[in-house]
Order: sequence, then C-alpha cells, then structure tokens
Amino acid sequence: MLKIPNDLVEEFTPESAEVTRAMALGLKKIMDADIVVAITGLTAPGGSEHPGKPVGTMFYAILYEGNMVERRKVFTGEPREIVALTLEQITKTLLQLIQTDRGETAT
Repeated sequence: MLKIPNDLVEEFTPESAEVTRAMALGLKKIMDADIVVAITGLTAPGGSEHPGKPVGTMFYAILYEGNMVERRKVFTGEPREIVALTLEQITKTLLQLIQTDRGETAT
C-alpha cells in the first residue's frame, strides 16, 4: 500500500530511519492530511536488533508543512511501555512543531 521498495527494507531492515521516512512519504501520497506520522521500531526481541540498535529503539518521521522531522529514540520497558513512551515523544514533537509554526513559545 505504501510502496516501500523491497531493496530499502533489505538494506536497512524494516525497523530503520530509512524505512520510516519512506513510510511517511508513502502515507502522504495516499492521504489528504496536514500531518503524517510514521513509526517503526523494536518493541520486543526477534527483529533486527544488534548492539547499536537494541530492543526499545524506535524511529518516527513526521511530515508537517512540507518538512520532514525524524527522530530515533531508545526506550526501556515492556513492549506496551515502549509504545506508550514513543507516542508521548511523538506528541511532544508535534506540539513543538505546531507551536513553532504558530509563533508560540514551546512549553
């Protein structure tokens, strides 16, 4: 649906900044939205984890006002906690983007 190239996934793994960026761009092509958010990551063992990308590594990309904001964060905890922390971080990033766009002071 998002038309992520297989070679991109094979080269960088499904849980990567590169694939997350491609997901955001793919979502923008199929959605009429002002804000697009894509998330990938490792919430549990069994993915592409390695010493430089441990379980808890999460990637997100936000398209807003024609700009791409990308983040890599590492969280600890159970899968549910990692997801909750990721969503909290995305919310903070979105609020900062919107407040900055409106000329407001970020809190």
